[in-house]
Amino acid sequence: MSSCCMLRINFGTDSEINLKIRNSCSHTICPALTDPNSQELSDAATEFCLTPSEAKTVATPERKVVLWAQICLTQPDFSCVTGRDCGSTSRQRRPTNATTLVEFAPVATDTRYMMMTTYFVSLIEGFNLPITVVPVGGSTGQYCTSSGCTVDLNKNCPEKLRVMCGDEILGCNYNSNYSDYFQRYCPEARTSPYDDTTLACIAADFFEVTFCASYFPSIARYETQNQEFNMKNKSPKVPMIFF
Repeated sequence: MSSCCMLRINFGTDSEINLKIRNSCSHTICPALTDPNSQELSDAATEFCLTPSEAKTVATPERKVVLWAQICLTQPDFSCVTGRDCGSTSRQRRPTNATTLVEFAPVATDTRYMMMTTYFVSLIEGFNLPITVVPVGGSTGQYCTSSGCTVDLNKNCPEKLRVMCGDEILGCNYNSNYSDYFQRYCPEARTSPYDDTTLACIAADFFEVTFCASYFPSIARYETQNQEFNMKNKSPKVPMIFF
């Protein structure tokens, strides 16, 4: 059964960007939401986990934030992990290996009472989980469009880029020589260091961020793309996880 609760992260400002973070994976994930420009990171921002189907609404400050999620296996030494050092008490502003990233940042507008938020999904740090970002509310037209990657790139990751734990592929490291692979299946995400594509939404009520999303809710063509990809690649065994 799904559940939802509110988590308020205080970085010292009253303005907020609201994120509804949902885990659609078949295993627990541990998101990390940080301010990349600050040395001070809230425990609540870096140390919470979501079980399958669980969702959490996070009120972040009106400043740049980076979101990702880690996966941990039930290894005694926490050696099998993507995202950051599982079980470590150290706090990091960026992940340590192959990890799908989302970045949000506020932008001033001419309209005093309306905030614009820019956002993008990046595979430049590698890939560990499919993810989508869907603005809810806000302006229409060319703005407030969905972003993300709904294909599990681990399934057919080039061998030299794989992050392994035993026989399991936990992530896919990025390499510019293989950028075509990332671009082919995830055209809505940043897949090149030279790509500065950024989406924007004015006065969004919140952004729904879904880990292990299998399709974009408003774009049916991605469902077909995923079905074709999955028919060619058998799903890997789902690992046991622990945080």
